Amino acid sequence: MREIIAEIRLAPGEVGYYDDYSRVYLSTTHPTAKIYAGMNTTQIRKSIRSGRLRLISGSLFGPAPDKKVEAKAPEIKEEPKQEAKVEEPKVEEPKVEAPIEEPVEAPVEEAEELKEEASAEVEPAEEEKPKRRRRKKADAE
Repeated sequence: MREIIAEIRLAPGEVGYYDDYSRVYLSTTHPTAKIYAGMNTTQIRKSIRSGRLRLISGSLFGPAPDKKVEAKAPEIKEEPKQEAKVEEPKVEEPKVEAPIEEPVEAPVEEAEELKEEASAEVEPAEEEKPKRRRRKKADAE
């Protein structure tokens, strides 16, 4: 005879439940089921955590209390090995100095004429108005 490790029930408000892994089917006419040792209970545990099922008796989250727990060998933690850092030699690029241009001083009269020409060029651009885009009716809603 198989050993029963838990019993589950549909949560209030749930109409039905089926688990492919353990082949458990619950409905309003048959709302409870027994879980046996050796069944795959991964989806049932997830459903209990989410609230679709309720655990009536037993335990699905640990070993059964009647079974002996075998002592496991302690795990040895290995420290990560530090890899030797390889530094690449830095190659210095020869610095090329750009020739420095000396500012040319223009007479005051020429500078004023240049300012007037620049302002005359800017004025026609300001007179042109940019075209406005219209929104589509779907975007406006």
